[in-house]
Amino acid sequence: MNANERLAHWASSVSTVHTPLAIERAENAVIDTIACMLIGSQHPVTERILAAVAQWGNGNSTIIGCPHKTAAPWAALVNGTSAHAIDFDDYNETPSFTHPSSTLLPALLAIAEEQDKSGADVLDAFIVGVEVIMRIGEAVNPSHYKLGWHATSTIGALGAAVSSARLIGLDSNAISSALSIATSHASGYNSQFGTMAKPLHAGFAAHTGVLAAQFAAMDISASTTTLDGKWSFLSLLSTKEVQDFDNALEKLGRKLAIEEYGLTIKPYPCCSAIHRAIDGILDLRTEYNLSPADVAAITVRIPAAYADILPFVFPESDTEARFSMTYCVAVALFSGDLLPVDFTMKAIKRSEIRALISLITMKRHSGTTQNQDIQKPDIVTIELKTGRILERIVDKPLGSIDRPFDKTELQAKFTHCAQDILGQERCSKLISLLQNLGTLERLSELMSLL
Repeated sequence: MNANERLAHWASSVSTVHTPLAIERAENAVIDTIACMLIGSQHPVTERILAAVAQWGNGNSTIIGCPHKTAAPWAALVNGTSAHAIDFDDYNETPSFTHPSSTLLPALLAIAEEQDKSGADVLDAFIVGVEVIMRIGEAVNPSHYKLGWHATSTIGALGAAVSSARLIGLDSNAISSALSIATSHASGYNSQFGTMAKPLHAGFAAHTGVLAAQFAAMDISASTTTLDGKWSFLSLLSTKEVQDFDNALEKLGRKLAIEEYGLTIKPYPCCSAIHRAIDGILDLRTEYNLSPADVAAITVRIPAAYADILPFVFPESDTEARFSMTYCVAVALFSGDLLPVDFTMKAIKRSEIRALISLITMKRHSGTTQNQDIQKPDIVTIELKTGRILERIVDKPLGSIDRPFDKTELQAKFTHCAQDILGQERCSKLISLLQNLGTLERLSELMSLL
């Protein structure tokens, strides 16, 4: 079997995805992503996408954060955009370089509500989708990402298609078609980082997943060689250093990818390439009781591939600020945290922050190959006005499986994102349902609160 067929066969037949660790991580991802959808529903990019979609008719799938229901593909588009709108959603750095949950969950919620599926059905399909995203990522990355493809939009669309097809209950041939159809729709460039189009990429991927699965359910046929054939995802969207899918697909289901790699839950609403540096700044700030007045200069050294996507020194919008190392580090030093409120225009223009930005330099690691470089840690160096030098090397970010959120921290993030929108009573009820998602017989009970 080729790569399309192998993935489809596994996704249609596997029955061993419900391990305790896989379910726990999937449930945490759902809690976190719904929190991000709720706060992201208030962002201008989501509001503008919703204004367009609302003109295209009604349906049975909820648009989170508003009373409007629409057809499943459009709900997936809006909810995927809101999940990624403030860059607060979870991510997987290696091997997929994606935000898996903001592409998978919006598609699954839209279909599950429309087709009256259970919470357990959603968790099952979610774990399968994560597997597909990460195994494809193992095959094509870091080549694919370094070429400038936004993997959340490209690989994410493929995972969303397979997980949606699994949720619908399609057979192996139909899942192969869904995956193939999705490859024809998978796109998205890193050049959109720092703009409103970037969160729309997650919406596109979720939307593609729903469309591809539903088209496959209608017997739309498609090539079985779109992953690894002559003109394929592998040959067209990666470099010659990538040979085939064999090594990655040999691992299918042996140890689930969600267990092997996990998902990193974000403590800060900005690009993940900045998070380790923020951790380093906050660690040094706390350990040495630093204030901005103590600091003469800050240098942050990071992998070149990540420095390339952080071009904004003095950002002029919230979308640019989320991709500005200098801004985020300045706020962390100034405030001792980095919160959604720090990305308003009033916050971005603070004179105190602008003054701190002038002290901060971002540099690239040197003397290594690209593949070695992307694995290197962040190094944060602070020069104090006294002449003393402080340094912190940060390899694993807060929120990763090596430094995970506990239940209390995850619930605190959820409450911070959701309470002002839903109110305390509804927020508490929603948390309770989400913490027991696997026992929920009908997803409509959950969606009615959203």
